[in-house]
Amino acid sequence: MTTRKTPGFHINKDAFNLCVLLILQVSLFLRGGWMVPLSNCIRFNLLSIGRGTYNVDESDWEMYKMSKLYRLMAVVRYKLQDSMRHLVQASLLRLTLLLLTTCDSVLTCPQDLVWGDDLVTSPYK
Repeated sequence: MTTRKTPGFHINKDAFNLCVLLILQVSLFLRGGWMVPLSNCIRFNLLSIGRGTYNVDESDWEMYKMSKLYRLMAVVRYKLQDSMRHLVQASLLRLTLLLLTTCDSVLTCPQDLVWGDDLVTSPYK
């Protein structure tokens, strides 16, 4: 078994709770908080261009599918998906590094180790 040697660090309970709170806020924002401002920004800017090129009020689906607006929305959707993918990959990498760094000292402990009652003075911190 190959073990990775990473510098261990400790985090106190308050800092951990702050990280969890930040993660919850970001996840709530990603679930829906960004959609309304982004759609309003796109709509406002397209309305300022004029009705001919990007008709925001198009009601016929077949006409919409042939319009420049449809292609623009496809590009926006792909860009958002790509951004989300990069955010998730970076987040997973940071989580993996956090877990590896935190658990590094116990990766080499023997299988028959008895932890005992006093975990404060344990060599595995």
